[in-house]
Amino acid sequence: MIDARHKDWLSVNQALLTGELDVLKAGLRRRIDGLLTQESEAAGSEQDHSTDTDGSAAKPASALDRLSTAFGLSKFERNVVLLCAGVELDSAFGGLCAAAQGDSTRHYPTFSLALAAVPEAHWSALAPNAPLRRWRLIEAGTGPSITVAPLRIDEPVLNYLTGSALWDERLAAIVEPLAIPNAGDLAPSQAEIARSIAQSWSRAAGQPILPVVELSANDPEDGRPIAAAATAALGLNAVAISSDLIPAAAQELQAFGCLWEREAALNSCLLLIECGGATEDARYRSVARFAERTGGLIVLSSREPVRIRRPCIRFSVVPAGAAERRAAWLSALSGAQGCAPARLDAIASQFSVGMEAIRSIAARAVSVAPPGTDVVAAAW
Repeated sequence: MIDARHKDWLSVNQALLTGELDVLKAGLRRRIDGLLTQESEAAGSEQDHSTDTDGSAAKPASALDRLSTAFGLSKFERNVVLLCAGVELDSAFGGLCAAAQGDSTRHYPTFSLALAAVPEAHWSALAPNAPLRRWRLIEAGTGPSITVAPLRIDEPVLNYLTGSALWDERLAAIVEPLAIPNAGDLAPSQAEIARSIAQSWSRAAGQPILPVVELSANDPEDGRPIAAAATAALGLNAVAISSDLIPAAAQELQAFGCLWEREAALNSCLLLIECGGATEDARYRSVARFAERTGGLIVLSSREPVRIRRPCIRFSVVPAGAAERRAAWLSALSGAQGCAPARLDAIASQFSVGMEAIRSIAARAVSVAPPGTDVVAAAW
């Protein structure tokens, strides 16, 4: 459900985006009319996206502002993204692009058009390692040269600009969002690890390479509540992926890493990789290469350490003790009938299960136990 503040921002974001599209359309019309002068170019390039036109009040950051900051876009690169978005959002742009290029069949933007019609143009924006192509903010179609190839904005980027919180479908199919744990969901030892992780990342903020966090646990899924709690403390999101789904081929791994970094920047997100098997497995080698070459916040959860050439912070996730398990059982079965303390003591001492398993088992027991029966017995 969208809260009131986000709904207000969506309205403001739409107005800001529409306003910038209108300015860009005006520039295309001036080019078509042969009236694009140095003065009008300067006026267009000096637009301040951070303040109101009268300078009396600061504007909220639009999605385009955030995108530009996240990927370090120049004003020209920002306007190329805007030009490609305009074709998708405003029916007038197609005809304007065709007319500005003097070809009725070219109802699409090109680098050639952008270089001629957009202020502060620079050739370096075309480079494969420059932000537009490096992060696949736009895609170039087929053409006799890169300058006249059709340009199109990548759909997830377009969704981001309009304020839609949609994941790239290529990632949505293989990652699982992690729910923020409630107070008391983590054992004290786990909560302490989560605090240490958050503090470590906070201290490393601004560094070019953030340390990878490695969680050594008997069950790799035990890292989920820890990673989720750490990112929640920083106001971020977290998703998990199985190491089986990390590509092994070098080219596919590079493409996946680029895709993830872009999504992480757009959604302020951490990636938890759950590793199974032995450390000499091929999947571990793929995970190691991914972690070494991919930026952003990454947590590896495995039984044994993953050897990578990148700064690491390692933590051992110790299984919850009997006292912690008992407290978890009491919390999970709070209010249920037939919850005898002695029975809970026995279960907590005898069965060494994780906190997540305790909550899952308890929830099922409460749902299936007939009224008046021993809910603890139903759990087992």
